[in-house]
Amino acid sequence: MSQHRESPIAMGKAEFKRLGHELVDTIAEFIDTIHERPVTTGETPGQIRQLLGKATLPEHGAPADALLARATELVLNHSLLNGHPRFLGYITSSATPLGALADLLAASVNPNVGANILSPMATAIEQQTIGWLAELIGLPAGYGGVLVSGGNMANFTAFLAARTAKASPHLKAQRAWPARDRSW
Repeated sequence: MSQHRESPIAMGKAEFKRLGHELVDTIAEFIDTIHERPVTTGETPGQIRQLLGKATLPEHGAPADALLARATELVLNHSLLNGHPRFLGYITSSATPLGALADLLAASVNPNVGANILSPMATAIEQQTIGWLAELIGLPAGYGGVLVSGGNMANFTAFLAARTAKASPHLKAQRAWPARDRSW
C-alpha cells in the first residue's frame, strides 16, 4: 500500500507503534527459540549477496513495513548467532534482550557523546559506567576513560592518548604527520 509521507523517512505514531510491536514480538520469539536454530548457516559471501539482492541503488523506496520485514528476515535467518548456547568462540559477547531494548532507546535519541553539550545524559551515563568498571576491577577512584566502538578504535584512542601524554614538545609542535598541502 502506497502512503504519502511528509518526508521519505517520516512515520506517524500509530505506524511506529504497530511496526515496533511487531518487531519486538519477532525478536522475542527469535530469542526464545535461538537454541533451536543452527549457530550459523555457513552461507558463503556470494550466497549472502545473492540473498540481499539488487546491488544498485533502487529507484524507488519501499514501504516501511515491507522494508522492516525483509531486513528482519535477512538478519535473523542469515547471521552468525553469537548468542546461541552452542556458540563457543570469538571476541564478541552475546546479545541480550535488555541490550536490544537499550539500543532501541539510545537510537531514538541518537546521542553523540563527543562532547557533553551534544548529549549531556549519555555523556554522564558513559562517565558513570567507566567509574563503575574501574571500581569493579579495583582501580582507585578518579580513574577515567571512554567507551569506544571496538578494538581498533580502542587501540587508536590509546595511541593518541599515549602520544599526547608522552611525546616531546617538538613532536607535538610538528605533529606526528607532515602537514598536507591544501592549496588545491
